This record gives sequence, C-alpha cells and structure tokens, in this order.
Amino acid sequence: MEAVAIEAPKRQAARRAALSRWMSGRRPTFDILFGIALPLVCFVADPGILRGDMALGPPMLRSVAAGIYVFIVPAMLLLAIWLAFRRGAILLAGPLLAGGVVALGIGVVLLPMSLLMSLALIGLLGLVPLGTALAFFRNGLAALRAARATAAPVLVGVVATVLAFAALGLPVLAQVSINERTRAALDAALSKDASREARAVARLKSFGWLAPVDEFVSAWEASIDPVERAHLERVWREVTGDSLTAGLVD
Repeated sequence: MEAVAIEAPKRQAARRAALSRWMSGRRPTFDILFGIALPLVCFVADPGILRGDMALGPPMLRSVAAGIYVFIVPAMLLLAIWLAFRRGAILLAGPLLAGGVVALGIGVVLLPMSLLMSLALIGLLGLVPLGTALAFFRNGLAALRAARATAAPVLVGVVATVLAFAALGLPVLAQVSINERTRAALDAALSKDASREARAVARLKSFGWLAPVDEFVSAWEASIDPVERAHLERVWREVTGDSLTAGLVD
C-alpha cells in the first residue's frame, strides 16, 4: 500500500511533465492541421454553422458570423507567420491567446451538436475548434515565453493584454456594424418607403451573406399581413440571395 501511495504522485507528476512538454514543444503538424488547414475546411464545408440553407433552419452562429470571420481569418494568418518565422513574439502573443479563447468558445457551443452528429462524419467538423483552441493556446504561450526572454515581463504582459483586447474588439465592431445595417434594412422594409428601403438594401447587400436572420424572422412571424410577409421575404432574398421562410412553419 505504501508503495502504491508513493507511485501515484510520481505518475501524476510524470503526466503533468509530459503534458507540459507537449504544450511547450514544437508540434508544427498539429498546429498547421488544427490551427489553419481544418478551420479552412470548416469554413468551406460549413454544415449550417455560420451560413447555410434556411430550409435546414437558421445557421447556429449566423448572428455572430461577421465577428467570427473578421477574427479567425486574420488570426490564422498571424499563427502562420509565427509558425514560419518565430519572430515578433511580443506582438503576436496576445492575439494568439485571444484566438484560443474564441476557438474554445466556439467549440464549447458546438460540442453538443457535434456529439449528436458524430455518426455523420460532417458532425466531427464541430470538434475542430477544440483542436484549434489548443493550437492557438500552445503557440500563444510559446510566444509569451519568447517575449519574456527578451523584454521585461510587465511590458510583455501589458502589450499582450492590449493587443488581445484589440484583436477581440475589431470583430465586435464589425458585428455591430452588420447588425445595424440589417436592422436598418428591416426598418426600411416595414416603413413602406421605397427610396429608404433601396438605400438600406444597398448598404447591406455587399455583406448580405453575413446578415443575422433573427430579426427578419421575428418580424415575419409577428406579421399577420400576407403582403407584408411576402415583402419581407423579397427584401431578404434581395439582400442575401436566400429564402427567409424555407425552414419556417406558418
């Protein structure tokens, strides 16, 4: 019993050491696969997460799609730069760690659906963000350690924090802008002012594929006027190219 009690802490220490080595060591294949390649596959083969046919119901994360695209695509470029050159650690640590936080959040939201759909291979794509989070955290921490080796830890901490919040703030501003344009298009459609509607649609149309659908759907469901419903459907199709009501039950 005494031997078992002594061995257990040793095994735990060994596991912690192995995990530490794995987290701190270079794993370019894993990082490229989960940090860059598979996220790109997910964007291309999007199974109704950020965009998709309304016949299958509104995409799960359509309401924050603009922010996700604006954040993740530059984050993947920064990860590629870090993996290729291992320079600019003090500038890259914060955004890379922020990338880990965002990917982890997406992974947690998608986890229940991914587990339910795991028998269908496409459901496994929902697990990719968890691997992406690990790749970003690993490299963010590596950049943080490299920066602390050449600069004062306090300076590194301040710069990393500021740049992490900046990296998170820009996507938020992008999402707010898309939400405002979508709301303006909906208000204009309900106002029955043709010139106002034309201006609002023109402002949104270039970003229509990112427009959140929730408010349009709510307005359509709240309306009892068939003409108004048809008009909302037409405006949404003009903006996005998709049907508003394909997946809705009247």
